[in-house]
Amino acid sequence: MGYPRLSCIILNAFLSRFETHLQQTGTDYVARFEQTFEAQTRDTNFSSISAPLKSVYQLYQGVLGRHPDKDGFEHWLTNIKLGSTQEQIAEGFIGSAEFIAAAGSEPGTEPTFDQLLTSLYKVVLGRDYDQGGYDHWYDLHVNQGAALGVVVTGFTNSVEFSNSIAAEKQGWLSATYGPNLVDMDFTSLFSADQVDDIRLVGVNYDPNLDLGYSGTIL
Repeated sequence: MGYPRLSCIILNAFLSRFETHLQQTGTDYVARFEQTFEAQTRDTNFSSISAPLKSVYQLYQGVLGRHPDKDGFEHWLTNIKLGSTQEQIAEGFIGSAEFIAAAGSEPGTEPTFDQLLTSLYKVVLGRDYDQGGYDHWYDLHVNQGAALGVVVTGFTNSVEFSNSIAAEKQGWLSATYGPNLVDMDFTSLFSADQVDDIRLVGVNYDPNLDLGYSGTIL
């Protein structure tokens, strides 16, 4: 007969500890739940920030052959926000020890343009070069003076490569920043105008399906 009273004592003790936790951490769990639920049940158009998101991710996958590390990813996004171009960032990637090794050059040495171009086909596109494509990029850099970064982003931003890793890119972004990038600190990574243009374009929630999130629209 004493169990109901004991249950009340335990429940009150738990609630007291929970209230103390809320006061100490300042966490608003109700607001957090609502934010997460909204993120999981909406379609959001991120086209205003899609170019840097795609470009930086695809440089990691294309040039280094791996997912970004979160700190590095945000470092390069911040550089773009501060004025660096995607092409300038690309030159930093091809100067890395990771790519130099992938290009078959000796550590501490820079690959020749021929080695670089051949490696871009193999490392980024996963195939041998076609002569017409090779001649195009060779002429653009050697004869027309285009920067190396222009050549590199020509590969990593190509439709051929972008389509081949679309699912991986989407998966990594969702795994790292949550559905609809709910955990991304937009204001620190993008300009105010870009952030203001992020917009809700629809709600796709079916309570009969265990899905909710229908995909980030980049």
